[in-house]
Order: sequence, then C-alpha cells, then structure tokens
Amino acid sequence: MENGYHFDNDFLNSDVCGIATQYAAYKHAFFRHESTIKSTNSKSGTEFYGDTFAESILTFLTPHVEGIVGKKLLPQYSLLRNFQSGEQVSKKVENNNSDYTARIVLGQEYKGVDDSYNWGVFIDGQYVEQNVGSLMVYDSNIEIYKEPMLASMGSYQIEMVAYWVEADSEKSHFKFDGRQSLGMRKA
Repeated sequence: MENGYHFDNDFLNSDVCGIATQYAAYKHAFFRHESTIKSTNSKSGTEFYGDTFAESILTFLTPHVEGIVGKKLLPQYSLLRNFQSGEQVSKKVENNNSDYTARIVLGQEYKGVDDSYNWGVFIDGQYVEQNVGSLMVYDSNIEIYKEPMLASMGSYQIEMVAYWVEADSEKSHFKFDGRQSLGMRKA
C-alpha cells in the first residue's frame, strides 16, 4: 500500500450498491432511533454500528483488504453511514484501536449542484473523488476529513466504513471490537 492508502474506483458493482443503498434508505427512515448519532434533527444523517448487512460486507472485504495490505487481518466492526446535505467529517485520525480502515461508497445523490459535483474525501491532505462502488483502504493513522456536503436538501451519500487489526499485532485482542462475533451488538 503506497503512501499508506489504496483506491479502487470500481470495487463493487452497481447492482450490489443499489441493493445496499435501498437497504440503507429503509434503515435511515425506519430505524433512526437505533442510530449511534443522537440527533433530534430529522434531516441529519444516521450511523449504524455493527449492522448485519454492513458486517456481511466487512466479511466479504476482509480477504481483499488482506491482499491490499499484505497482512493477515482480523475484522473489528463496521459502520453503515447515511450522510445528508450539509454534513461533514471533521479532521481526524481513526482513534478506535484499529490498524486499517476501508470506506466504500454504496450510493449517492446530489441535488441542486452541477453534475460534476462529487463529495469526496481528503486523505493525508490529498482530495480524492469517491464514486458509487469505490473502495478506499488506508492505514488508520492517516488523517482524513470531508468538507461540508454542498448539495441541496434531500441529497445523500451512503458509505460503509470497516475496521481491522493485524492478526499478529498487540491489538489483536480487539478482534470483533469486544463482541463474540461480527453482527452482534456491543453489550
């Protein structure tokens, strides 16, 4: 992995992404109360920790990410994230005891902006466009952020974020993020 990150613009096909986007839309609409983001604003995004669909993608991703980083990995957890107009990701280094992080864009729709608009991500200071199906894998010690989504109300971007630890590292006890298995809620 050159410079601590890797991009693949065509990782997941459009059919899988379409199914995932519809699933995330239902989850956002009908299970908002389970979101790990606590907001009374019905227009804000949602985030679901350990969602079973997202954990299934995490399981599917693991051998691919192992091939990218060249190491045996243990999955930690996933987040299914529905970003809405105006939201941003503040500058941060992943602080969750992980070694590697992956982000997949599952769906996006931007309203009120030029067709060329893309709500990409800054990784290690470099702007990268993220399109539906794109995969970004990076060392969890690299700074990332997203500027506010400038698209109009009703716009969204669905992302799945996944985390791993190296199997032979001192962090290996963080496998499954303290749960018995992927797909389970934290106690």
